[in-house]
Amino acid sequence: QEQAAGFLRNLTHGDNNRKQVIFQSLPGPLLPLLHSPSPRVVQSVAGLLQNLCTRSEARRAEVFKQLSLTDVVQLLKHDDPHVIAPAAGLLMNLCRTDHRRKLAILRAVPLNLLHGFYIEGHPPRACREQINGLLQHLSVAFTSLLNEGQVLHQPGVGVTRPGIDVWSRVLLPLFRLVTSLSS
Repeated sequence: QEQAAGFLRNLTHGDNNRKQVIFQSLPGPLLPLLHSPSPRVVQSVAGLLQNLCTRSEARRAEVFKQLSLTDVVQLLKHDDPHVIAPAAGLLMNLCRTDHRRKLAILRAVPLNLLHGFYIEGHPPRACREQINGLLQHLSVAFTSLLNEGQVLHQPGVGVTRPGIDVWSRVLLPLFRLVTSLSS
């Protein structure tokens, strides 16, 4: 399983035509492998799904439809930063373009989980780029949802959608902090 998942992940890196060919038989059969006891299998499958969700809205939509956000969010809590990295990258890629996905991901990812990566400084090197990218995409998603009226902000009241108000109070300042640490 480790070798096959790793091979498929490598095949889907970059070439959009190969991604499409592989995607036609996936991702359904791969999803149970996100629960594998082998961190290398989980890392490869999450990375494969991350790769499939680049440069194609149709593939993002299909992966999102078949995927359990709860399962992917659980991977962000994994002990191995090499598992966290592709999970964060997958969520980052899924967080593009579609408002319903953005809102679902904003609701699914606990802010304290992301904040926890920065309490002791930077996230582990192996997943720093993906965590920073996910945080950036979630910040942009929140802002675009706010600007487009998908999430309504009322001065003095906060954000009117349950579970999202914490993003306006904490996520945007956290993103500004991460940006300042990165520069």
